[in-house]
Amino acid sequence: MEFMINGNTYRSGKLDAFQQQDLAFALVPAFSAVAPLLKDILPVSEDGTGGDEIADIRKTKLMDSLPVILPALTTAVRTLDKKSRKEINDICLDVVTRQTGNQWSKIYSGGVLMYDDINGIELLQIVGYVIKDSLGSFFPAPPENDAQA
Repeated sequence: MEFMINGNTYRSGKLDAFQQQDLAFALVPAFSAVAPLLKDILPVSEDGTGGDEIADIRKTKLMDSLPVILPALTTAVRTLDKKSRKEINDICLDVVTRQTGNQWSKIYSGGVLMYDDINGIELLQIVGYVIKDSLGSFFPAPPENDAQA
């Protein structure tokens, strides 16, 4: 998936099944804080499961709603300990490249950002796009109530 942040074009690769699972478990504490927003933003089919059409609408609405969700996600991420945040960043940033001219270069290698101009908010946005793209089907329907979250 390609996306733009502050005039820079990024491309995220796919996480393998193990990375998806690790990321999902690392995000569980944060997900409960964002779940109520997702319930209001993302449609659910009549049977509560959705289908390909609902999944496509969810992806589009989630992408459009990222600015709305981002503050809640930021608050949720603050509840995570430093080790969990590092694990999430390591998993997500490892699959992201940035376009410079006609070249695509990794933005993260060996625990180090390769671009000095990426700030904390941009980092959070990049990670958010990777999470959305990689785990969009991991959570097929938003919870109906706080107890389910």
